[in-house]
Amino acid sequence: AAYAEAIADYTEAIRLKPKNATSYHGRGTAYALKRDCDSAVADFTQVIRLDPKDASAYFRRGWAYELKGQKAIAKRDFEQATKLGYKPPE
Repeated sequence: AAYAEAIADYTEAIRLKPKNATSYHGRGTAYALKRDCDSAVADFTQVIRLDPKDASAYFRRGWAYELKGQKAIAKRDFEQATKLGYKPPE
């Protein structure tokens, strides 16, 4: 239920400010944690469209692809995240 509430809140934030990458990040993360990997990939892809240099969006999209079992695509996104300077949180 908590994920559904978060998704609803982020969806409303996106409706109000469709170019706010932070809301797509949040909703994508909630989708991934809920194992709705296709929706997560779509949201992280939107972040990348809005900001092609957002390393964490590549990392999180890679995570969503990995959850889907698409390891080759996940690896490509993880490599791009690293190229862009992504450092995992401590």
